Amino acid sequence: MGRSNKLSTEVKKRRGGFSKLCSLSPQLQEFVGVSEMARTEAVKQLAYYFSYLVPPDESTQRKEDREEPDEPKHKEKRQKGGKSGFLAPLQLSDALVKFLGTGESALSRADVIKRMWDYIKQNNLHDPSDKRRILCDEKLKELFDIDSFRGFNVTKFLAAHFIKTWTRLEVFRDKD
Repeated sequence: MGRSNKLSTEVKKRRGGFSKLCSLSPQLQEFVGVSEMARTEAVKQLAYYFSYLVPPDESTQRKEDREEPDEPKHKEKRQKGGKSGFLAPLQLSDALVKFLGTGESALSRADVIKRMWDYIKQNNLHDPSDKRRILCDEKLKELFDIDSFRGFNVTKFLAAHFIKTWTRLEVFRDKD
């Protein structure tokens, strides 16, 4: 047995880390049909539902055996920057609209993040002693209400400035 097989067998025996069984909320139990599940498996189940992924038993079929009538249109839509997921336009908070200064009230997350990084680079806001740290100027302090942050947290701070809209998950939560 190879080293990777041995490690995966040990993890399965221990059920530690991401494969550790967790109790599910009543709503999630109703959705997936079990009371306990590994975090990774719960995320997969939700991804199948929300992202329209093919369940594992169907994904093992040969591609020729699956029906994919709209595949060319779907790929064309994605290449043009379709209106789903990370590229979907979202309503922006007034503070973010003011920060961007373009008057646009709806942009995709990708566009906002790109513009934020452009702003950080143009205004030389990287900490010279630690390039991962961003030192906020007055405009950025006003938007995020902080003096500095780690660069990988920019999406976390921007999340508060995307106005929440109705989602399928909310419908699922409100079903009770």
